[in-house]
Amino acid sequence: MAKLELFIKKKKNNTIKTQLNETIDLMKRMNLFEGNGTPRQQVTRDEIIDILNKQDETGGGTWVSFTYVKPQPFYNTKRNWRKDDVTKALANYQETGNEHWYNTIKSFNDDDNMKKMQGIDGIIVTSRYNVHWTTPESYRNAYTKYATGLHDLRMKNGIGISSDGMIGDNHNQREISDYGPQFNQTGNLSKDFNLAGSPKPQSTCYVVGNDGLIRGEIPGEMIKVMNKPYSPAGPEKAVAEVLSGEALEAYMKAKAELDKNFNGKNFLFDRILCIVATVNGQGYYYINDAVKSEIKAKSDIMVQPSELVKIAREQLSKSFEEVNNYDAAKI
Repeated sequence: MAKLELFIKKKKNNTIKTQLNETIDLMKRMNLFEGNGTPRQQVTRDEIIDILNKQDETGGGTWVSFTYVKPQPFYNTKRNWRKDDVTKALANYQETGNEHWYNTIKSFNDDDNMKKMQGIDGIIVTSRYNVHWTTPESYRNAYTKYATGLHDLRMKNGIGISSDGMIGDNHNQREISDYGPQFNQTGNLSKDFNLAGSPKPQSTCYVVGNDGLIRGEIPGEMIKVMNKPYSPAGPEKAVAEVLSGEALEAYMKAKAELDKNFNGKNFLFDRILCIVATVNGQGYYYINDAVKSEIKAKSDIMVQPSELVKIAREQLSKSFEEVNNYDAAKI
């Protein structure tokens, strides 16, 4: 009996020690110091928007890291299934043969009689962006400069005359709310970012069940072969109807130069999982504990917010490190 009590006591102490170490590690990552020692303070969404907007006096605001989540489309029927490409991709992950996603996809790929995949209900992707923060005003200024250049280029080539060269790609109407965030044309709170010059986002894909719980990660390589093959963007339809040959090549080259300075994207605040930034030596971070994402496009089933917050906490230390690197480089 004495040995049993000693064993239980040791196990209890080890459990407490493990829990304490996990708590200390979380505190270090979330509230204390990361990388170059920048202190990090947790704030609300409206607070971080206000803090960052006040810094954007020149149109080239401070660097921020934010993580965005959305459903990831994928083939789950044999209609467009790329069997040979999937076979090649699976060969790179044979060591993960005990993974649920691997067995599910392999079974579907091998069984020609199975018409619909069973076992993967949805896939989501989280993308971590590192960009300069800009206010709605500075974003509009950048867009206006870009749109003017594109308008002149199209008018010069006789493209889209009836629409004054816009051919449908004008900046959608935005409405600024009383407390900072803007509403986009769909009536959702959103934020515009100019991604030109920003590094490629770091993305991670996750399999999600019909209960809204995340089953685990799935390699991005597998997602690529479960979608239509990538093809570079070609000229706009209205452009191809007017130009060809050398004239088209010259237009595409001129447009590519304009695109180097402007690549506007609109992000919904409900899908922004977290934001990290440093302003005047003070580090801030925001976690959206009400983040929303369907398990797949047009689904009524949502990913459990607690699952996404867990991902945010896992990615925060990386975001801290990346923002610190930008701060140190003073770019």
